[in-house]
Order: sequence, then structure tokens, then C-alpha cells
Amino acid sequence: MVESEIASVEPVAKQGRRTSRKLIVVGLLLVVAIGYLFAVSIPKFMSYYMTLDELKAKGNAAYNEKLRVGARVTIGSIEKDVKAGTLRFIISQGEDSLPVVYTGRMGQVPDIFGDDIEVVVEGKYLPSGIFEAYKIEAKCPSKMTAKLETAEGGGQGGK
Repeated sequence: MVESEIASVEPVAKQGRRTSRKLIVVGLLLVVAIGYLFAVSIPKFMSYYMTLDELKAKGNAAYNEKLRVGARVTIGSIEKDVKAGTLRFIISQGEDSLPVVYTGRMGQVPDIFGDDIEVVVEGKYLPSGIFEAYKIEAKCPSKMTAKLETAEGGGQGGK
């Protein structure tokens, strides 16, 4: 009778091992799938942009690629052409500068956009040396926060 009891216990033990192996395989597949989705979606949410130095270093490889470039709007360079629906300006960083033509909707230009504002333009760099932007993001200058606090009395002992 002992032999028959041992024989009936072995299949149950093998089934337990099979079930745990299946769970491990399913768990690993789940981890791989979540990791893949995470890796694919990260670039969409990253706000990486190139500097003008990095853009120039890419050379011809940068032409006609979708790029994001960040720099300051050169003072006095903004030209708005309502008829053509374009906004032209120059961004600069140190000694480097880049002419930009914005071809998107004028209503989508940030309110804070103007001279000496740090911007990130998204579009493509043309072989002509002009950056054709379809999106402009303006960074809020930190000095504006300081001016606002002073105007409200926040930095001088309050009201």
C-alpha cells in the first residue's frame, strides 16, 4: 500500500512544479511587456532639446530631421508677417545663432514669447541653414518671478 501512496503523490508534486513554472513564465512575460511599453513611451514625454553647438556638430545629418533646439531669442530679430502667416526670428547661444521661421498657427505662439526669452523650437533644420519650426515653447524667465514678488510686496515684508 505504501508504494501506491508514493506513486499518487509524485504526479501532484510534478503538477505543482509545472504550475509554478507557468506562473514564472507569465510573470516574466508581463515584466517584459511593461518594460517595453515604458521604453517606447519615455521619448514622447521627455523634453530633451539640442543646443546650437550640438546642432552644428551634427552637420549634414541634422538636415530635414525632426529636432528640438533651445536658445534665446535675439533682441530685435522678431518679424511677424500676418499675410504669409509666418513669424521669423533668430535664436542665439554664445557666438552661435540660427534663423527660425515659424509656420504654425499664430495663436499657438506662447504669450511670453519675445526678445531675450529662452525658447525651444521644434521642427526641422533645412540645408539652407534655416530652422523651420512648427512649434514654439517659451521658458518662463526666473527674473519675472522676482519682479512679481516685488510688485506684490512678497519680497519686502509683505502687505
